[in-house]
Amino acid sequence: MQKPVQQDMKKVYRKLFWLIPGPLFYVLFLLSSLWPDLTETVYSRGIFVFINQGLSTVTGLLPFSLAEVLLYIFLLFVVVSVILMAVRSAAAGKSWWLALLNRFLTLLCVFSLVYTLFAGLWGFNYSRNTLGETLGLDTSTATVDELYATCEALIERANDLRDSVPEDESGLFSPGFSKQDMMENITYYYSMAANATGHGFLGGSYGRAKPVLYSTGLSYANITG
Repeated sequence: MQKPVQQDMKKVYRKLFWLIPGPLFYVLFLLSSLWPDLTETVYSRGIFVFINQGLSTVTGLLPFSLAEVLLYIFLLFVVVSVILMAVRSAAAGKSWWLALLNRFLTLLCVFSLVYTLFAGLWGFNYSRNTLGETLGLDTSTATVDELYATCEALIERANDLRDSVPEDESGLFSPGFSKQDMMENITYYYSMAANATGHGFLGGSYGRAKPVLYSTGLSYANITG
């Protein structure tokens, strides 16, 4: 009985190594928030550009959102791991605590690696300068009169442009292109708008945009964009 316990303890020690990346990247994330200008220059406009465009181009070949599918797989993994944790602990007899610890560490290792990938591939952008600061916008609180004047100006502009909007035989808006056409060309027009406004760093070469399978659930989870 002693040998299996020793083997399990060796597994526990090996798994402790895989816990290191998560806390390490969390510390780096905290440090990045202290120097947003450095994060903006080095990561967001440097390292992240190559990471994002590379991943976007490769995953853009898929007809579905890879990130969404991976999210569902991860949630399923957590549920299955919790069930296996309970089953194996109950079957381990007197060494139930070791079996529980082993499975729990496995789950923590996965969390650690997932967080590391999230932070390294995208998450450091939370510490960059705000978009308002980057574009030089006035982000101070607007007054009621300013909001009212803005709405009036937008209404007048919309009315002026109404005659140029394509319509169908019923007088309803008809864009002349399908949703699929829009999804396939949105990155092109996004880059074109970025260059036209003088903010070329917002553009780039990316894979095509794709709708998600369960947008309602992701919206409740505050995952949008």
